Amino acid sequence: MTESAASGAPSAAVPGQPRDGPAVGAPTHGPTTIEVLLRSVAIVGALFYILGFLTTNAVTKVSY
Repeated sequence: MTESAASGAPSAAVPGQPRDGPAVGAPTHGPTTIEVLLRSVAIVGALFYILGFLTTNAVTKVSY
């Protein structure tokens, strides 16, 4: 008796044909390149903002 695709049960593997999804025990993928890029830009922007804030406060206190 064959199982239908809607049953959710895994079908028999065909030799030489990859199965759907990652292999059991395979490492999961990390963040994508665009996520890493956006996170890096946000961190650099925050650091520049803080550095500018500290510089502005230091200069303002020295001039008065």
